[in-house]
Amino acid sequence: MTGRRVSLILAALGLAALILAAAWWWVVFRQVIANGYMGWSQAVVCAGSKSAICDLAMALCGARHPFGIDTYSASLFWLALASLCGSLATSAYSRVN
Repeated sequence: MTGRRVSLILAALGLAALILAAAWWWVVFRQVIANGYMGWSQAVVCAGSKSAICDLAMALCGARHPFGIDTYSASLFWLALASLCGSLATSAYSRVN
């Protein structure tokens, strides 16, 4: 497999994972924001981190979320970013060689 092809595959997987992570975050935190447990700026930070304030806001929300999803984990977000960074690194490496 060529470096360009690997780079494109990593980019596609990373973009898909990032979209899924954003959708997952939105399903959980739109109700948290709507109920006033935290503002947008605080909720956006929860997309990439696990903190007590994020966990507390999710626990206090109590709203019924689509598909029964009531918690969020930033793992998919970080996996997506790692895949996108891997895509950039592979692309740069294939240009050098």
